[in-house]
Amino acid sequence: MALLDKVPGDLNLYIGGLFTLRRKLALQTSGITHILTLLRQPLDDKLFEGFTHRVIEVDDVDDENLLEFLPECVGFIQRGLEEGGGVLVHCAMGKSRSATATCAYLMHRYAITPTQALAQIRQARPLCEPNEGFWQQLELYHSMATPDTIAEVPAYQRWLYQREIELSRACGQAPEAEKIRFEDEHVPDAAAADFELRCRKCRCGEWVVPGICLARGKTDEVGLGVGVGGKGIRMPPAIAAARKGGMGAGNL
Repeated sequence: MALLDKVPGDLNLYIGGLFTLRRKLALQTSGITHILTLLRQPLDDKLFEGFTHRVIEVDDVDDENLLEFLPECVGFIQRGLEEGGGVLVHCAMGKSRSATATCAYLMHRYAITPTQALAQIRQARPLCEPNEGFWQQLELYHSMATPDTIAEVPAYQRWLYQREIELSRACGQAPEAEKIRFEDEHVPDAAAADFELRCRKCRCGEWVVPGICLARGKTDEVGLGVGVGGKGIRMPPAIAAARKGGMGAGNL
């Protein structure tokens, strides 16, 4: 395997591991001007003297969010190539992280699938193999049409929330309230649903308000002098009639 593996095609794009960085003469001979590093551990700055350098701090683990940085990786590679230079994308082994970022760039530039992009890279570096989590992120990135920014893309937001749910289950606690998103939050205002509120019965398009009569019914009409002690309390008919006719008056 060559020290510098050039991605097949007319792009001056290379992929490799840490050992590639120590072949500075080979880097310069290949016309490399930009280096994209996908590692969390710090490296000696002297390795990158004379190069435009960008670091993406990520680990090679399934649950790492590399998707968040794919647009940044794509932009860095694109700028390096547009400036007429060459770009080296590297991680520790030149296998997973660097392959994921390089796949993302090829997908964005040529509108191809992750499988097609990886097949292209493997022609130069057969060991390339994004881990399972990164591969799923590449598939999601492809389904989103490889946007230049992903922070506000609904599919990305749902994916982030699903990660929060899985983490919460593992920790035995509820997700943070501010991270909860609902499907209707992703509908743009301009595309809001056009509908009318209708009552279930007639669907007439207008609100139907039940009529409420505040008038007293006949059975509720009580003379002020009929109730006990003039309090307006309604008495049984027999007692009320007796009192009205004066029956029993003075018997107490």
